[in-house]
Amino acid sequence: MNGRQTTQQPPHTQLASILPACSIRATPAHIAATENEISPAAWPLIHLAAACSDKAYNGVTVSLATPSAALERIKIGQHRTSSQSRVTVVAVAGTRGLKDLLVNLKNSASEPVGVLGGQRNLCHTGFLEAVKILISPLALSLSAVERGSTLLFTGHSAGAAIASLLFAHLKSTKTSPLAETAAGFDAIHCIVFGAPPISTTPLPVHGDERSNHQGSLFLSLINDSCLQICLLS
Repeated sequence: MNGRQTTQQPPHTQLASILPACSIRATPAHIAATENEISPAAWPLIHLAAACSDKAYNGVTVSLATPSAALERIKIGQHRTSSQSRVTVVAVAGTRGLKDLLVNLKNSASEPVGVLGGQRNLCHTGFLEAVKILISPLALSLSAVERGSTLLFTGHSAGAAIASLLFAHLKSTKTSPLAETAAGFDAIHCIVFGAPPISTTPLPVHGDERSNHQGSLFLSLINDSCLQICLLS
């Protein structure tokens, strides 16, 4: 060890620095071999998502409307990238304490009633319950955002699972308060890091062909040393 003492960093720190070592799940049916398979135009969003996922672990919720207890693990902020004029980021924190851990431990399978429209699937019960609680207060917060921007969902670990379900919710229904609010955004993307297993079949992330958001990007980036991957391999 060359006599040098090293300090182990928490798993959620410096997400942007691990991107080159990630497997990139571009769609449910495809795993990219290298980051070169991702469009160069996507990388500014990927780095923004990584930074916001990291910051979601720290501080108090930043909401654009009246704060809600349901939003305590979410940070909402507006940013600019070189390729997007304005990006509204919804970043979901991963496991920070006992309360979040109890959500993770509700790992039985449940039907996604009220989350994935009429689509049949079986999903992680704890993550489903978290999403159901978030739908209405998140819609209220996003209603304060100026229209014409891009909406980006992101998160790390358990936060990645919840962000993915929120995105899938928008892709599978048009009748919820959140779906109606999100319809005012020019584009909707989801870029997550180290997501654990969420459902027994792939989430509906492509949406209706008639949707205004057909250019949506869904990426799940996974470091080959993530605990979830080690347990499943």
